[in-house]
Order: sequence, then structure tokens, then C-alpha cells
Amino acid sequence: KLNYFRVYNRWGELIYETTDLKSGWDGIYKGVPQNMETYVYQAEVETYSDAEPVKKTGYFKLLR
Repeated sequence: KLNYFRVYNRWGELIYETTDLKSGWDGIYKGVPQNMETYVYQAEVETYSDAEPVKKTGYFKLLR
């Protein structure tokens, strides 16, 4: 189960959030395509094998 998937810009502003495993960020925020730069993601999932949710944080570069 995906508890959340979040994307933040370099100023720490939350620009995308979902709990749908089949959904993904398309690089657009408030109807405007975002710049090619580095963004931060956070994800938390629940698995069958772990009692505690698994959390991951990382960086990615948006390319067009």
C-alpha cells in the first residue's frame, strides 16, 4: 500500500502528492511545466513482510 508519494521543489514547496500507485508526476505544477532541475521525493509504503512502514527519500533531475 502506498501511504504517500510527494515531490518538493528546491525551496521545499510541496508540488505533488498522491496515494495512487498507478499515478505519477508529469512535471507540471499549477498548470505550468516545471524547470529542468533537481527535485526531492518522499515515499512511504506498507508491505506484507514489514510491521513498520518503509520510508524512502531521494533526489531526481527532471528532464524534458
